[in-house]
Amino acid sequence: MREYIPHSTGCFICGQQNPVGLRHRFFAENGALYSDVFVPADYCGFKDVVHGGICTALLDETMGWSPFIFEDSLDRLCFTRSLEVKFRKNTPTMTSLIVEAKYQGMHKGICEVTGELKDASGTVFASASGRFIPIPPEKMNETIQYLVMEDGVCYHEKCIKYLKGI
Repeated sequence: MREYIPHSTGCFICGQQNPVGLRHRFFAENGALYSDVFVPADYCGFKDVVHGGICTALLDETMGWSPFIFEDSLDRLCFTRSLEVKFRKNTPTMTSLIVEAKYQGMHKGICEVTGELKDASGTVFASASGRFIPIPPEKMNETIQYLVMEDGVCYHEKCIKYLKGI
């Protein structure tokens, strides 16, 4: 069952009010975090190829939510400490894609996550590994103000507990 993750107001990747953003929605399912992705031609690098920076941003944002959702001891979102992306094939614009992030665990306060950008048939266009660190409590308090949880949407229980305060 899909359990959605809140979106923000202005984020380039998930900000529903960002007029130039991608407005993607993230969800947890089967122990991983996902986003169904459709990148318009306006975000190309070469003709009909998604710009590598956009691919990286999609992986980074999806992977960045993973520690919060899947690390039981974590009650804050994370900043990216490092991210390595390998571009395997040109990522096509105007195509339905999937970003998948898998949480690998925490060691000495650093969360490790892997991710892939692929199509429905499983063709991997980019893969990534990243290390993430919890944001300071004051940044978490500031960030919560910009996260949106809409009525009637099934959100992940951890989001409800920590972000909505229920």
